[in-house]
Amino acid sequence: MNSLSRNIAFAILLLLLLSACGSPAPATEAPAQATETEHVDHPTQAPAPTAAPTQAPADEDGGTTVTIANFSFGPGTLTVKAGTTVTWRNNEDAPHTVTADDGSFGSNTLGQGDTFSFTFDTPGTYDYYCQFHGGAGHAGMSGTIVVED
Repeated sequence: MNSLSRNIAFAILLLLLLSACGSPAPATEAPAQATETEHVDHPTQAPAPTAAPTQAPADEDGGTTVTIANFSFGPGTLTVKAGTTVTWRNNEDAPHTVTADDGSFGSNTLGQGDTFSFTFDTPGTYDYYCQFHGGAGHAGMSGTIVVED
């Protein structure tokens, strides 16, 4: 392969990798219904308003579920009572993690259909992100769990 062909192949590979790591649009939510968000790669487009924290309905086991889809966590902010177990479920084929900003909890890599659960016993605000598509401080793919007494 000559130098020009190698450079073109490298540029195409780089563009594909960068497009796979684009920032998702903020999730919007409707009460008692899961919603889908549209992935937007247009940096000139204004972001949608951030949704207010929600009290998620309890699952059968008394916990709540955060859905991983469209390179976002849904709901983005979840309010629960102390002692609640939250379960994250990866509903897409891209790998993701659930990693606390403060290191208090973290998952291994989650493939499609995989779950990670953590019980929040202490009231406070817990920010988290995906190690592949986000970062601490609400960079990229991230979310928040608010734990109340």
